[in-house]
Amino acid sequence: MADSPLIAAYTGDEQSNLPSAGVAALGGTHPGTTTGTATGSGLAPIRPGGSTPAADALVQQVAQEADADASSNRANRAPIVIAGIPLGGGATEQEENLDGGGGAHGAGIFLSRRPRILVGVSGSVATIKLTEITKLLLEFADVHIVSTKSARHFFNEAELPQQCCPVLTDEDEWRNWKAVGDPVVHIELRRWADLLLIAPLSANTLAKMANGLCDNLLTCVVRAWDSTKPVLVAPAMNTYMWESPFTSQHLTSLGKLGFVSVIEPVAKKLACGDVGHGGMASVETIVEEVRQRCVQAGLFVE
Repeated sequence: MADSPLIAAYTGDEQSNLPSAGVAALGGTHPGTTTGTATGSGLAPIRPGGSTPAADALVQQVAQEADADASSNRANRAPIVIAGIPLGGGATEQEENLDGGGGAHGAGIFLSRRPRILVGVSGSVATIKLTEITKLLLEFADVHIVSTKSARHFFNEAELPQQCCPVLTDEDEWRNWKAVGDPVVHIELRRWADLLLIAPLSANTLAKMANGLCDNLLTCVVRAWDSTKPVLVAPAMNTYMWESPFTSQHLTSLGKLGFVSVIEPVAKKLACGDVGHGGMASVETIVEEVRQRCVQAGLFVE
């Protein structure tokens, strides 16, 4: 599948279509995926040497029992806990149906489990789109959110889908850490997530990423990120900030990492009143790019 023209890699002075290096490194199958045919909540094993009616009936019975158990277990599923912080995770209306996801962005078959998307938000007014982004992502993925201190000015956590909360911030990094050997939040988030989406990516956080700085929870996640997993960033900033030579240098640095994809900003009237490039790409564009990366990474098939 060809990359979207909105996804760009920055290498030197030239801008070209991104080769999806981060996704390619993942290969075609998610770790833990079993070879077989998707059936309800599990994967029916392929038996060597062909099959018999009795064997087929047994497989079907096991699959049906697995479906029933999964439906029952979802309602009582324990919350996800990362470094001592409960992050929800019980059954929701968007809970995976392994015969197909719901909603316009969710059609597909999950090969092992729902994709896990970590959404980072930084200090741009485009953070007001966070609720829209998370609602659409939840149609096909599990989602948790990391916010910088500045980004908190632009959204109300009470308006977010419950299964995305609580939003993790710098204060959570060491809140439950007591001794060497205890889990560390940014490391556990790296382990949990299949893909990192930073939308919006502010000029400040872009500069930190490009230079390897890690002075808050979000940038610590980035610095500790597994380079075999994709990162998508959607810049949002004033036109003059976007056109600054610093921005070009920083994007070039990200491009050299090989696993970071940039969803190009668009030209529009910005919150400050200026008209020009720098506005964050549309919510639909961002969510579709995430979905395609999940497909390419083998997390589910269309």
